Amino acid sequence: MNDISEYVKFIEINGGSASLQDIIRSYQSAHHMVILSEHKSIILKCLKEHPSEVFYNSLLDKWFLTEKNEINKCPFLYVSENKFFRTISEAMVYCFNKAVPLSQGYFTVGDGEKAWFPQPQNDNWENTLSPDGKIWYEKPKNDSVDYAPDNCKRYVFEHSSNGYRFTGVFIPKGLAENNIRVYEIVDDKVMVLSKRQNSVRLQGGKITG
Repeated sequence: MNDISEYVKFIEINGGSASLQDIIRSYQSAHHMVILSEHKSIILKCLKEHPSEVFYNSLLDKWFLTEKNEINKCPFLYVSENKFFRTISEAMVYCFNKAVPLSQGYFTVGDGEKAWFPQPQNDNWENTLSPDGKIWYEKPKNDSVDYAPDNCKRYVFEHSSNGYRFTGVFIPKGLAENNIRVYEIVDDKVMVLSKRQNSVRLQGGKITG
């Protein structure tokens, strides 16, 4: 039960992603045995100990093959990978194959789509990600700020001491108290165009609620 290559095979059989229950069912079928709770713990431990092979997507509650296994099949960057980029420019080239000015943090990447890099020290806005990672709040620091929401879908990258981390795809959901703009997550991945430059960014696998 400590053979990660077998679990990689099960994930591939399930189309590149599988829940823990999917993996257990595949194991039961392959070995003609009943999986007890202690067996489940061993399987889960094995999966967690091999991040170079598989990773867990908490939003979808599924295990995926890591980039080295899926580079040609599914070139996506997932929120759960916690990948950090040193600069905005590096993130834009990696994800969107697009060079951008260093002095900006909001860029057009498609029809009705933007890449947003909210800054913690912004003079005009206080940008906050909810603890569960599903909501971005954009609060004006000054009521006189003249800003009309563009209603674009946003690929959002959070800034920290480690760099910029992809947090998901968000859409505007209106205003809360004190003129706070609310953005809700709808997807946890972005196609990496630096790996498949001639592809069209795929949508789907939406996360709601």
